[in-house]
Amino acid sequence: MPAVSSPVGVCIRCLMLVVFFSSSANADRLDAPALKTPRATSGLLLDIAKAGDRLVAVGDQGVILLSDTQGRQWQQADVPTSVMLTAVTFVTDSIGWAVGHDGVLLRTSDAGLNWRVVMTGNELNALQVEQFQRLIDAGGDSAMPELAVDELSYYLDDAIVAQEDGPSLPLLNVFFSDPDHGFVMGAYGLLIATQDGGDSWKVLSHRVPNPDRFHLNAMTGDAHYLYLAGEAGILYRSGDQGEHWEALDSPYEGSFFDINV
Repeated sequence: MPAVSSPVGVCIRCLMLVVFFSSSANADRLDAPALKTPRATSGLLLDIAKAGDRLVAVGDQGVILLSDTQGRQWQQADVPTSVMLTAVTFVTDSIGWAVGHDGVLLRTSDAGLNWRVVMTGNELNALQVEQFQRLIDAGGDSAMPELAVDELSYYLDDAIVAQEDGPSLPLLNVFFSDPDHGFVMGAYGLLIATQDGGDSWKVLSHRVPNPDRFHLNAMTGDAHYLYLAGEAGILYRSGDQGEHWEALDSPYEGSFFDINV
C-alpha cells in the first residue's frame, strides 16, 4: 500500500516548490530578453521620455517601445532582460538610461533602439556590501563625520541580507544632469551616483536623512539644487550635486511619485 502524505508534509513540499520556482523565475527574468510581440503596445507602460523627436516608453516584461510619429505608430526595441522597467530618461538625443525591478540598470546609445545591461541586483548588492564595509573599516564617512559607525553597520547588515536574498531590489527612477553625472534611486532609501557616465557608481543612501528607509521615487534639478521626493511625503534638497542632502518641510504625508522644476 502506498504511503499517505500528511497535509502538513504536502504543504511544506508545495512551499519548497513555490520558493524554488520563484527564485528560478527571478533569474529567468534577468537573463531572458524581452519577448517581441505585436501585443506589446497593449501592455502596462510606466514611463515615457523623449530622445530628440522620438518617444521612448518602458513597462512590464522588459518592453521598450519607440515612436517616431508622436505616438501614432510604435516599434519594439531590443532589450536583453524581461523584468518590469519603471523609468526611462535621455541625457542626449541618443544616450538614455532605464531602470527596473531586480536592480536592473540599462543604457542605450542609439536613441533607444538597442539596450545593454549596466547593472543588475547582483552587482548592486555587491556594491553596497563593499562600500559600506570600506567605510566601516575607515572609521566612518569623512564627508559625514556626524554619522556614527554603528549607523553604517546597520546599512552593511541590510546589504548583506539583500545579497543573500538575491537580486530583488526594485530601482524606481533615474536622473542625469549631464552625460557624466547621474543618480539612480530605489526602494528602501537606495541612492547611488555616478560621475563618469555610468562606468562606476558609489552609494549615497546613508547621506540622505531618511532613517525609516522610505522609498526614493524621483529626482530633478535646476542650476542651484537637486531635489528628491518619495514615500510618506519625504522631500530633500542638495546644493552640492548630491554629496549632502537636507530634509525639507512637506505639506503631504502620502507618496510623491514625481517631481519637476
